[in-house]
Amino acid sequence: MKKVLFLLFILTSCIGYSQYNIATETGNTINTCSATLVDSGGFVGDYLVSENYSVTFCSTTPGQTIQVDFTVFDTESGFDFVNIYDGNSIAAPLLASYSGGTIPAAVLGTIANATNCLTIEFTSDGSVVG
Repeated sequence: MKKVLFLLFILTSCIGYSQYNIATETGNTINTCSATLVDSGGFVGDYLVSENYSVTFCSTTPGQTIQVDFTVFDTESGFDFVNIYDGNSIAAPLLASYSGGTIPAAVLGTIANATNCLTIEFTSDGSVVG
């Protein structure tokens, strides 16, 4: 089963766009106004077993929250997860956790988040690749 994951980060009143791969950006903080984040397989490949990546996106405009919109989403249900944290690390409050083949609704960071950041974490188990 082919599994592909695309995440689109959109901030209002934003000009500019960049594309990032979570595997090569893991551990980084990216300051941007708009970006696309793909899994380790990129736009056409599958992600691999035993992945554990996280990347933080921060708004380039103080006080502006970040919104995550999913354009494609398909992971091994109950075993491979995308977690979204409301802050600049996986220690921040968990906003959402997704697994399976249904495209999730948009996720918006909270106004109470003083960092203007969201952290995206992707984990896959050790048996089924996508």
